[in-house]
Amino acid sequence: MAVAIGQITIMDILDGSHYEDQYAANTSETAAPTSGWSSNIPIPQAGYYVWKRSRIAYADGTFGLWGTAIRITGSQGPVGGQGPTGPQGPAGDPGEAARVLTLSASATVIRVSTRGQVLSGDIHLTAFRENIPSSVAVVWTVPSGVTLQAIAEQPDARNLLVGTVVSDDTEVTASATHEGTTYTARLSISKVYEASDPPRYLGM
Repeated sequence: MAVAIGQITIMDILDGSHYEDQYAANTSETAAPTSGWSSNIPIPQAGYYVWKRSRIAYADGTFGLWGTAIRITGSQGPVGGQGPTGPQGPAGDPGEAARVLTLSASATVIRVSTRGQVLSGDIHLTAFRENIPSSVAVVWTVPSGVTLQAIAEQPDARNLLVGTVVSDDTEVTASATHEGTTYTARLSISKVYEASDPPRYLGM
């Protein structure tokens, strides 16, 4: 009768004798270990093989010779094929909406006659914000001497007085700082010179 006890197999013989097994490991696939035998099955490391040997333990307390050891583990097999694709994971948390500041103008050109007369009206500027709180102030920047006029009930708008523009190219900047990040919009306004009618003289 064979009885499995843990990892040790004990086989009873009719006279009360039984088999005992021992285990050892080494790096050889063909030669059994010469030492390290134990009744506990070792956990082989990479490149090691487990061997087993057996002998009879007689009822009178004597033992038979150890039988030929046999290797009970083999070489590591090939890597298995790729498993099936797992289920789709849960959706991630929604990202934070982008914050954007843009700038628009009623005109980007100032018409000026060759005599220096300004032919255009004042320019209306508006800063548009996306996901920037209205409590955050828009800061306007223009070259020295250029006047921006505030507009009642329109905190994000200004009137640029074209008569105060001296340079042929003027850059207007609007910026807003929220949570440590500054968002900036720029717009360029240019002068365009137009020919004036020649003076007319009335004949006598």
